[in-house]
Amino acid sequence: MNEQLDHFSRLSATLDALCATLQQFEASFQSQHADLGQRIDRIVAAVSESHSPAPAEAAQRLAATEKKLAELEARNSELERQLAAAAPASRPNPASHDPREPRPAIALAAQESLRKTLPPSLCALLAKSAAGEVDAAGHFVVAALDKALGSLSVDQRIAVKAEMARAGLIA
Repeated sequence: MNEQLDHFSRLSATLDALCATLQQFEASFQSQHADLGQRIDRIVAAVSESHSPAPAEAAQRLAATEKKLAELEARNSELERQLAAAAPASRPNPASHDPREPRPAIALAAQESLRKTLPPSLCALLAKSAAGEVDAAGHFVVAALDKALGSLSVDQRIAVKAEMARAGLIA
């Protein structure tokens, strides 16, 4: 019987220790819960403060953007009118085009304004080989160009001719 009493007293002491540990855990949990609640309240307050002036600022930005869009559209139509007035009769009117198609008058004007220059290395190669023969349209004579590019590999010749075609120097 003494053994049972000793065994029960040990169980009782263990239960008391477990109860004390559980109470400490509960107190720690309550303090963490309160701390997290305060943090959440601060975050919610910060978010609500930061979003309150945003709609007014967004409305101002939208109004400014719409104003700028209207100005740009007016400027674009003025430039189109000037281009149509300056374009010869043989070119199509840019105002009468399909909006999904590129504007031919603008594209043609852009092509005419491109620089027709070559890289310095290509200019030096052409100067060394005396391929300076140019036809009436301002393009290099193809036979003289082929002769001048004879020392290059096929890939290099293709690249040079593509560059010259892009620059509008050969037809």
